[in-house]
Amino acid sequence: ATPSSSTFSGPQSFAIAAYTSPSWNGVPQKSSSETLDTLGDRLMTWLQYRNINGTQSLWVSRTVKVSSSSYGIRWMEVRNMSGTPSVYQQGTYAPNAAYRWMPSLAVDKFGNMAVGYSVSTSKMYPAIRYAGRLVGDALGTLGQTETTLFAGTGSQKGGYNRWGDYSSMSVDPVDDCTFWFTTEYY
Repeated sequence: ATPSSSTFSGPQSFAIAAYTSPSWNGVPQKSSSETLDTLGDRLMTWLQYRNINGTQSLWVSRTVKVSSSSYGIRWMEVRNMSGTPSVYQQGTYAPNAAYRWMPSLAVDKFGNMAVGYSVSTSKMYPAIRYAGRLVGDALGTLGQTETTLFAGTGSQKGGYNRWGDYSSMSVDPVDDCTFWFTTEYY
């Protein structure tokens, strides 16, 4: 009702850990020569804003190249929005030589975080997995072990390599604690 009461400032720049973007069509899958698109140059999570006990934070994730045969999930929490924003914690999750991509994360009312993503290799069909961290876990780590939600049973073929662009992890607005995740599988 009163646009003059709104203000915008920025942009603000701040340092993050170095990373290498993955190739666009770089994810192998079992029983197919078709490689899957990572959309690796984009932040994949809609920016998560939380205010927990007066501490404001922004959370985001993306896919990063870990090695020539592995991609991982890079996630971070940014704090100090009223001053100079800075990374409070960040991490890259790649517990083995598989391709993890298309991450989406959410944070509940306590500060616990869950991230869902796709995983594939040339010896497995694309699968859906998740990992997480409790608010008390060591900074920059996903202390809650990776779990498979769905082991894929097929590979994408036919010249169409887009995969899971619209995956989304969110927190139920009723209890601000239950995590909901949606993504693609065969």
